[in-house]
Amino acid sequence: MAKHIGRGELESILASGDFSRLLGVSETSWLEFKRDPYHLADDRNKQELAKDVTALANADGGIILLGVATTREAAHLGDEVKEIHPFTESLVNPEQYHQILSTWVYPGLFQVEIKWPSLPI
Repeated sequence: MAKHIGRGELESILASGDFSRLLGVSETSWLEFKRDPYHLADDRNKQELAKDVTALANADGGIILLGVATTREAAHLGDEVKEIHPFTESLVNPEQYHQILSTWVYPGLFQVEIKWPSLPI
């Protein structure tokens, strides 16, 4: 059975730092998980970021949570969290993400937040 959480619960988990509470949670139309930060040195990865963000925007918004490894479950739609892979904040530059989105997405998107389970520097 798929385990779904609401946005409020996700915000609570991120604020508490108890990322183990994400284990078993499934992706939804508003929640996407990525194991690693986007590697933005080439256009293919920039396009992937823009595609993922616009897909969520077209579904009335959502969250892409980096640092979360998933596996596909045959019993339901959406990947399911199997591992948390926190990384240091130095691996993500939110300003770079916003710059890429402003270049690759038209019309522009508002209220885009970049979040991930992070380790202390």
